[in-house]
Amino acid sequence: MQKKLVVRILQPIAFARNKRMMSTRINFQHELLTKRVVDSVKVNMGEQLALCRCWKSAKFPLCDGAHIAHNEETGDNVGPILVKGSAAGEGDVL
Repeated sequence: MQKKLVVRILQPIAFARNKRMMSTRINFQHELLTKRVVDSVKVNMGEQLALCRCWKSAKFPLCDGAHIAHNEETGDNVGPILVKGSAAGEGDVL
């Protein structure tokens, strides 16, 4: 008799500790085993970056436009946060 190898893929929802967490979770793909997801991105002077706020981006923490499909599917209106590199002390959010 030949043995079969069974591989289980852990579903992100399995990491939720209770039912309330399952219904309110927004991150289903990035660093699921860490307590908090914290990323830093260096922005050079004159450079502009679009940072993801929908948690759907394959390039997270950078936006790849995945929010467009998310908004169409859910009726949501989320978009990226745009950050522009400025001279020291002149940082701003667009």
